[in-house]
Amino acid sequence: MRKISIILLCFCLIGCTSSIKNQHKGNIVIGATSNDDVLVAQLLSDQLEKVGYNVERIYGLSSREIISKVNNNEINIAINGLENISKELNVSSNASDINSLYELNQKKINKSYKINLNSFTKANRKISFVMVKKNAKKFNVSKLSDLKKASIKLNVGCDSINLDKFNEICRVYDIRKWDNESKVSYKKRYRKLLENKLDIVLGSSNESPIKTSRYVVLKDDKNLISSNPCVMLSNNEYIKKHNEIMKYWNTLRKDITDKKLSELNNKMNSTGLSVEDMSLDYLNK
Repeated sequence: MRKISIILLCFCLIGCTSSIKNQHKGNIVIGATSNDDVLVAQLLSDQLEKVGYNVERIYGLSSREIISKVNNNEINIAINGLENISKELNVSSNASDINSLYELNQKKINKSYKINLNSFTKANRKISFVMVKKNAKKFNVSKLSDLKKASIKLNVGCDSINLDKFNEICRVYDIRKWDNESKVSYKKRYRKLLENKLDIVLGSSNESPIKTSRYVVLKDDKNLISSNPCVMLSNNEYIKKHNEIMKYWNTLRKDITDKKLSELNNKMNSTGLSVEDMSLDYLNK
């Protein structure tokens, strides 16, 4: 009887050891820049942690750092905006054709780096100028081309995060002069619009305030403003060994629409949840 018990105990220990071994799928370092890229990276990293990966997260990187570190396998995978990558690689394309832009970036990366550029999220995160509806009607503005004449009457506010995009829109739509230009905090833009301290600001299509009836997003009527979906960059050597990560990325990227990002950002803003808590809340549903 004692001999049988010992044998059964050994089988149990072997089974437990095997189970633990299967749960640990390896180490992974995940990087991201900021804002939505960090949120998407957190969602992916928490999912990978859940299925058995030991995850290290490195956020706050520049696009240049991400490309360099993924290429050298210092970071195994990273989340970054496609437009940001394009600027770093000096890739240009028709701004309205996101698939063409993706393919051009993919070709350049495959040729020059040990990196795979994986498919992008459904969320386009397209940036445009935003106004309170009554003010847009007052100044007779509904599309970006209207600003060429109306801008001289408008007080515009821009945060440091979107300064490059602000200059790009002004250039391609030939907006040369504003009544006044102000620096404004990224988080206070919409409040200043409602308080009539600003007439117009830059906003992204996934931001929760834009979804309300108070605001209007000016139409990119010439299709000159590029979208900036999140893409996953992966080190070639690493992703070959851990190809199942693509399954989790493809599931996540299809779920991350502008509407979903807007909902997640709105919940964080209204409840004070951190990115980490918001990600866990999302995965537990």
